[in-house]
Amino acid sequence: MQIRNPLSPQELIQIGSLENGAIATSGLYFAKRDQQESYLINPLAKTSSEIHAEATGSFSIFAKECVYADALTKVLALSNDDQHPCFAKFSAQAIRIAA
Repeated sequence: MQIRNPLSPQELIQIGSLENGAIATSGLYFAKRDQQESYLINPLAKTSSEIHAEATGSFSIFAKECVYADALTKVLALSNDDQHPCFAKFSAQAIRIAA
């Protein structure tokens, strides 16, 4: 199993193997390529200028089901907390790779 290196997205980092589970990764390393705004939306934004959240690095979640792994990558990216309380509820584990 591999995830992209956020400093060099064409490179992959080997992180092991996975059986009977899912991994999902989110990162903004391609968002700036076309000078577009971040796809990561902050639901707690108070002003329109704060809606598009900026996050650096790579945010991966291991979970039992893909739908949870994918959704929880956004929780990790927005909170920057790899011990966020909702991860335990979904038996998920987080991996952050700094940019």
